[in-house]
Amino acid sequence: MLSFFFPSPCLSCGELSKGVLCQNCFQKIKWISSPQCTLCGLPFEENVPNNHPCPACIRNKPHFDWSRSMALYHEPVSSLITSLKYENNFSPVSFLANQLIEHMSSYLGDADLLIPVPLHLKKLKARGYNQSLLIVEKVSHKTKIPFLRDSLKRVIDTAPQVGLGREERLQNMKGAFLFEDNPELLKDKKVVLIDDVTTTGATLQACAKALKDHAPREVGCVTVAFKL
Repeated sequence: MLSFFFPSPCLSCGELSKGVLCQNCFQKIKWISSPQCTLCGLPFEENVPNNHPCPACIRNKPHFDWSRSMALYHEPVSSLITSLKYENNFSPVSFLANQLIEHMSSYLGDADLLIPVPLHLKKLKARGYNQSLLIVEKVSHKTKIPFLRDSLKRVIDTAPQVGLGREERLQNMKGAFLFEDNPELLKDKKVVLIDDVTTTGATLQACAKALKDHAPREVGCVTVAFKL
C-alpha cells in the first residue's frame, strides 16, 4: 500500500515505480531457458538445438546433481543484487524470492530442504547479513519448504575469486564448507542450495560436496542470476 501511494525510485533506472523495478525495466530481464547445460545450467546460444552437458562439466562432473539460474546477471537484475549485497537495501528480497518461486517452481516444488550458501563469519560480521539467507527465508515462508539456517558453514575465508579461472576457483574453494549438524537431516532428502549469483559454480560445487558426504538423495542448486 505504501509503494502505491508513495512510489520509490526504480533500482535500475531511477524512475518512480510502485515496486523495486519499473515496468519498463522489468521487461528487460533476460530470463534463462533452454538450451542450457543439463548440469551447471550454463545458457547456450539460441541456435544450439537442445540441452546437453557443457564441455567443462563433461571434463569434470560437478558435485551437485544440477544447477539452474533464473536470469542472466545483466541489468536490471544486477542492480537488484548489488543493492541488496552492498548497499544494505533489503527491498529486493521479496521481489527476488517471488520471482524464484514463479520461475523455478519445477526445481523447488518437490524439495525437502532449502539451504542458503553461507558467508564466512568474518564477512558476515562485516556485512551484517547473508543475502542468500534472506532470500531463502522468504522462499521458505511462501512455499512451506523447511530450511536449515546455520547447518552448512563456511569454515575457510577463501581468497577473492575475482580474476581466477574455473580450475583456480575450484581449487580455491576446496574444503571451504562443512555441514555441522545431524547427518540424518540430509539422508535421502532432496536438498536445494540457494545463492544469488553463479559464475563458475565453484562455490556451489564446494557446498554440494560438503552435503554429499551425508547421503542426500539429490543436491540441486538454484540461483538468482548467472554471470557469464
